[in-house]
Amino acid sequence: MNTNEYKQTSNRKIAIGSMLIGFGICLFGLILFFVLAKVSQENTNGVVSAKLGIVPYIEPSKTLPATITPNEPTMEVIDGIQQGSAVQIFGTEGAGLKIRNNPGIASVQKFIALDSEVYEVIGGPNRMDGYVWWELSSPYDDERSGWAVSQYLTRIQ
Repeated sequence: MNTNEYKQTSNRKIAIGSMLIGFGICLFGLILFFVLAKVSQENTNGVVSAKLGIVPYIEPSKTLPATITPNEPTMEVIDGIQQGSAVQIFGTEGAGLKIRNNPGIASVQKFIALDSEVYEVIGGPNRMDGYVWWELSSPYDDERSGWAVSQYLTRIQ
């Protein structure tokens, strides 16, 4: 084998060896990438981590805009009823209306209001559990107050 043949064979071997080493490095990189991605996914257990950032402090204004009045009761009118209205219990067919501590059918029942009883609306409306709820108070008995669904209330003068 002469020197030219030897150089060509050496160059081929070096080229093939270099390609194999490059392929091996790429393969190792891919395997490492997928292993780290899998480990990262398993460690989160479906929890997404939050990214923290700095929120600049903004000096609050000293006055509220003219369109907002603090503690102003809502004056939303539903079926002629609003806060300040006088209402009468009706349509319970003698079963009475459950008056509750808070709006919602899961709230604790305080008492039963009977048909024809009169109450003043002091809060609401509050939409919950598919009903509109009004907070009622008896003008004759301070103990008889609570939340009731609107479908058994009618506004009176």
